[in-house]
Amino acid sequence: MLYSTTMFKHMETEGGSITPRQGTYLVGVVNAIASLLSTQIMRCFGRRTLVIWGHIFIAIIHASIGVFGILHVDAGIIGMILAFLVVYQNSSGPVAWLYAAETTIDSALGICLFTLWGTVFILSLVCPILMDPNSSVGINNVFFIFSGLSVFGSLYCYFFIKESKGLTDKEKKLLFTPAKYK
Repeated sequence: MLYSTTMFKHMETEGGSITPRQGTYLVGVVNAIASLLSTQIMRCFGRRTLVIWGHIFIAIIHASIGVFGILHVDAGIIGMILAFLVVYQNSSGPVAWLYAAETTIDSALGICLFTLWGTVFILSLVCPILMDPNSSVGINNVFFIFSGLSVFGSLYCYFFIKESKGLTDKEKKLLFTPAKYK
């Protein structure tokens, strides 16, 4: 979402049919609808399930953006950006914050939130450099890197994330507590 406008600007310079402003409006509307939908999705599925499958779908979407970028299929890129928003807003987006709040105590929650915002900050510094069309990495390769990281994320969640849906607050806080302290 942070860099879709940059991508729309790049597409416009290559003769794309959508302006950066139209693209930003489209992203905002789809993101808002996906966010509203997420309130219901969170009730229906477990946190672990959502992040594992979310990362798998995000990996597919990022790889697709890379392929569509190589093939210069702007409609495919736009479609995948919008698909990413829907998947992200119904998986990793809200679940990361929710899961951190459910499974940690106050002081640890501060560390989790610092890490989550720190990641956003680092991405906001690094991504513009990597996504510069003149960089040695290039826009398309950045999405292949993101795809690989999402595969790693799904594997990490599969092996290390424990389900918290349906547990009491006490049970959630004890999920990662060592046995000798329970």
